[in-house]
Amino acid sequence: MSDPVKTPMMKQYLAMKKQYPDSVLLFRMGDFYETFLDDAKEIASILGITLTSRQKNRDTGEGIPLAGFPYHALDGYLTKLIKAGCRVAVCEQTEDPKKAKGLVKRDVVEIVTPGTLVSGSALDERFTALLASVSVIGDRAAVAFCDVSTGDIRATELSSEYVAAELARGLPREVIVSSDTEITVPDGCEVTFLDSWKFDPGTGDREVAHTFGRASSDGFGISDSPVLLSAMGALLSYIGHTKRSSVSHLEFRGVYRQNDYMLVDRSSSRSLGITDCSPGEEDTVLADRTDRTVTAGGGRMWRQWLSFPPVNTTVIGNRHSALEDLIATGVFRDLRRILEGVCDLQRHGGKLGTLRSGPRDLRSIQQTAVLIEPVKELLSGCVSSLLQELSRMDSLSDIAHRIDTTLSDDPPARVSDGGYIRQGYSSELDSLRHVKTGGKQWMNEMLERERIRTGITKLSIGYNRVFGYYLSVSNSFKHLVPDDYIRKQTLVGAERFITPELKEIEFFPNLIYCVLLHLQL
Repeated sequence: MSDPVKTPMMKQYLAMKKQYPDSVLLFRMGDFYETFLDDAKEIASILGITLTSRQKNRDTGEGIPLAGFPYHALDGYLTKLIKAGCRVAVCEQTEDPKKAKGLVKRDVVEIVTPGTLVSGSALDERFTALLASVSVIGDRAAVAFCDVSTGDIRATELSSEYVAAELARGLPREVIVSSDTEITVPDGCEVTFLDSWKFDPGTGDREVAHTFGRASSDGFGISDSPVLLSAMGALLSYIGHTKRSSVSHLEFRGVYRQNDYMLVDRSSSRSLGITDCSPGEEDTVLADRTDRTVTAGGGRMWRQWLSFPPVNTTVIGNRHSALEDLIATGVFRDLRRILEGVCDLQRHGGKLGTLRSGPRDLRSIQQTAVLIEPVKELLSGCVSSLLQELSRMDSLSDIAHRIDTTLSDDPPARVSDGGYIRQGYSSELDSLRHVKTGGKQWMNEMLERERIRTGITKLSIGYNRVFGYYLSVSNSFKHLVPDDYIRKQTLVGAERFITPELKEIEFFPNLIYCVLLHLQL
């Protein structure tokens, strides 16, 4: 037997794996994600799934180690792999296997790392999963933080001796740094080393311009800081590389200074149990014990406020005034009731920005958007400057109306399921749907016509995967079979035939489905 590694499919896999040697490659094959060789051994151990082998050599008895799981279980297994510290390259089939001439085309559509999660159960809704980029030039350094799930980016420039403290305060899940730079990172944080040229300030300026528009570095106030451009450029380049598609939701929130916030070192923060603690003391964490927010985004903001307490008395005073206003007017009760019904708009924006939203996600956005106007009305009666500013926010009414008039009331989770465009939105779409749903009636009418035409009262229609739809005629009626029936199979008590009209029926529903899907896309 020939070497199983040299089959066309394995050659395709190995070529893909060569491009992503440091990642577990999930290779889509039909309804499964498969892994081979060392990757198979690794995920079998981490996920507790069966390790088997493929295409054993008859002479040696050895085969290719293989381990896989159903495609619909990706989210759960991906969570376990990320928590185990793996980088995962997701390779999908990029063409319909039925239309492929030879080997199905495949490509990596996303690289998932601890710091680049956008959705899924690996992303705790009340915890921020930060990606950090660190650049050091001489005695100056810059740290850029990004929550890829929401698109928020902020950065700071500081003395290189304070990098470890700043990382400890931000607690990123992953830090990217030049291969020629040594830094200390918090426990549990993955470090990804990149080629030093990716931290070139000139490259950084181009990345910022490409992502946010020309002259953005001037507008952001970072054009005169080589170290900030270096960190930002590497960050944006890495996000684009891992997402492998459009990333349109990124938003730069500005440069902050270390002395804008009270700096609490890592050891003191853990001892005080502000946002995390030593093992065994989880019930004492201040952030968890004091969190009374009703939304996921509110929970994340509360933890951020505790991690970065401001020293500016104006900022502190505005927050206190807003809280006093909400309590004095009683608005907070109605506000909490409304907020209990909202989705996580920030992270839905992240899914939209990386083209990972489905019809059901859009409906959630619409259901939340219609609640913004009642919130604005509640806040309009408040006097604090912070709440007054919030009362002037965009109500997103145009977006809510667009989604509601386009999308069905209960859309499916996936685009490929179809049926998510509202009845009445497109007359062409409605007509095709009527034809599609009338297919069964059409078949019954055709069967009745054939019974009358041929006199075969016991004529029936069946289907199998070999030759599709067929007409079944029992032996007692064989003498009535017309000349235009084409015999396909002979059984003990009956014969099976096809007709040109039956082949049309078989083809038409598939055609309708394709057209329906095309119109909805």
